[in-house]
Amino acid sequence: MLLQQWDVGLGAESAAIAAGLDFMAITKERYDLIMLQETLDRPQVKKIVEVVQDEAFQKMLISLPGYELSETGNAVTVKPRQE
Repeated sequence: MLLQQWDVGLGAESAAIAAGLDFMAITKERYDLIMLQETLDRPQVKKIVEVVQDEAFQKMLISLPGYELSETGNAVTVKPRQE
């Protein structure tokens, strides 16, 4: 797109702004990190959760255009489906 060969493309708002392009949102996407409880209990994963829940990290994310953080860092527990 930087070479002006395209009229439209899909991408993140922050990337479009960084490239000096206009941006029009066409949808919202939600991303979840899903894992088994025993995985969540690993020290490395606990560190990831700690970072994501950190106020400074969330302030950094919110400073990027196009991100909505109302559910960021929330943990939801589900039970296995019974067959």
